[in-house]
Amino acid sequence: MSGVFLLFQLKTEMLFILKCLVLLYTAVLFLQSGLDKVTDRTGNVSYISVFFEKTFLRAVAPLLLSVVTLLELAAGICTAVGLVLIVAGQGESLARAGIILGAINILCLFTGMRIARDYAGAASVTTYFIFLVVGIVVFG
Repeated sequence: MSGVFLLFQLKTEMLFILKCLVLLYTAVLFLQSGLDKVTDRTGNVSYISVFFEKTFLRAVAPLLLSVVTLLELAAGICTAVGLVLIVAGQGESLARAGIILGAINILCLFTGMRIARDYAGAASVTTYFIFLVVGIVVFG
């Protein structure tokens, strides 16, 4: 019976480590991206305006950038704080919310890229989406 208990304990510890790694990766991903959009707003507005210039979204491109920035910062903050809370044994709710916000953000980016016909870019963010879906399952 002792061997079964040790195996269960090892699986529990590995799941804890996996959750921490998922949260750390997600926090870095979205905090860096969100802060870049805040610190270089002018450059990002220029880029996104050109990106959407031939689509029906061109008039609202700066607004869309703001929405994406807020989603990224919210996902990054929730996962970073969620990591601290998990390590402190205070629950996983905030961490789950951060991962879900991250997945919603990637869906927004994916949708915009498809509308702008940036199929290579849309394919590249798919890997982030898959990672976040796995993260949602891990926290399930």
